[in-house]
Amino acid sequence: MDLDFTEVSADACYLVAGADFGVGPCARAAFGRMTASSRSLRPPNSGDARFQMLAMGLQLRARLADALWLMGEAALAWHQRRPLFVLSEVGSLHQPSSAGLRLGLGFVWVL
Repeated sequence: MDLDFTEVSADACYLVAGADFGVGPCARAAFGRMTASSRSLRPPNSGDARFQMLAMGLQLRARLADALWLMGEAALAWHQRRPLFVLSEVGSLHQPSSAGLRLGLGFVWVL
């Protein structure tokens, strides 16, 4: 089974930032599509699904170097995937809950 996921998202944050530290609330909206194909199993009943997500959270940033920051984020998210992916005689391949916790960690280049 091969799964492909494409997503377009927009993030907005309001950070209170000092010289080496920043913190503030963030919002995220994402829309995408998941597609599936199979070579050895029967194909899924639904070959593609729409994905959408809204999240509100808190972001922390700490400066590592001149313009390089380490970023961490925790958010409560609502997401929906329709229709479901179902493999014949196997059951649901993937069905997320409608709400959950989103955790992120990464690097930010601030210009």
